[in-house]
Amino acid sequence: MKSIRPVPASTIADDEALDARFDVLLTKYGVFLRRTIQRVCPRALGLSCDDLEQEARISLWKALKGESEIAAPVSYIYKVAVSVTLRAIRRAKARQEEALDEGGDSTAQPLYAPTAASPYTAAERQEYRRKIADALTQLQENRRLAVQLHLQGLTTSEIGDILDWTEPKARNLVHRGLKDLRAALRTMGIECGG
Repeated sequence: MKSIRPVPASTIADDEALDARFDVLLTKYGVFLRRTIQRVCPRALGLSCDDLEQEARISLWKALKGESEIAAPVSYIYKVAVSVTLRAIRRAKARQEEALDEGGDSTAQPLYAPTAASPYTAAERQEYRRKIADALTQLQENRRLAVQLHLQGLTTSEIGDILDWTEPKARNLVHRGLKDLRAALRTMGIECGG
């Protein structure tokens, strides 16, 4: 019969510190994590954003447990959210392919078939993305950060929370950053509304 050994107090304190750091991270960046997953996750595959968020939270907890500190939390959380979602997409597509192979129905259509853009449209979109990325590099750092988060769908309150700014400061930087971005794009031959 095995004897039960008491858990050292230092281990309990370490676990409590880890839990506290994890709670702070999720309080500050939880909305960003969820929105990133919702934006990346295709609706047609029937994936649950709640399940993906839970998987991402587990990955973050493991990262905190293995590292002393996450240096750039926004970038790291974005990377975790995208990685978890892409793994889930691959699993879902693999399950669909297995189901089609087992069914033997050669006329079956795939459950998820992204609409393909024409080569011209795809090239045009890629060129716009490149120009926008170039224009963003011309912005002051705080305005660039604010605009990048705004373009990802975050509100000015969320941007302020993530970057430790007040909401009025975030709103001001988004407004001025978008104005600077439009001006930079105009010099590149792209006319923007607003």
